[in-house]
Amino acid sequence: RKKKGQELLIVFDLDGVLVDVRRSYRRTIAEVTWIFTGETPSQREIQALKDQGGYNDDWKLTHTLVRRRGRNVTRGDIKRLFQRIYLGKNFSGRIADERLMIRPGLVRALASKAPLAIFTGRQRREARHTLQKFGLWPYVSQMVCTGECVPKPHPDGLQKIIRRFPTRRVIYLGDNID
Repeated sequence: RKKKGQELLIVFDLDGVLVDVRRSYRRTIAEVTWIFTGETPSQREIQALKDQGGYNDDWKLTHTLVRRRGRNVTRGDIKRLFQRIYLGKNFSGRIADERLMIRPGLVRALASKAPLAIFTGRQRREARHTLQKFGLWPYVSQMVCTGECVPKPHPDGLQKIIRRFPTRRVIYLGDNID
């Protein structure tokens, strides 16, 4: 319902809201942990970290899992291997296993009623690739990605989006505490 004189802006997180990442990010977290430690974390352990907050960054989460298993590996080493598995060559890695969680027609309908924005922990080229792959890119009015703002859970990214639409009432749809 619109408030008089105030239009709506809808901001989505990408992962776990628009895109199912169980076969991409979650599998990559488990695989990288296994490569460095010989142990595979359960999806329950991964989700428990997500639920406690502070782990929107999957490289940080993976680094924590590896360190908990007694291995001293740099975050840079984690990130390099993670990206190689997740992206593959020309987006042929685990990113190719992602599935859309929302009907494109619903996105199109929402975009006809209000501007849609994305605030994601993904890097811009990955987020854009995914939105283009699923045909959602034309409906995105604004996007803020990791590296363009203070990392989640800080509201800096949301504030950047809101500044572009200052007269709008904002709804943010995310999947975790961050």
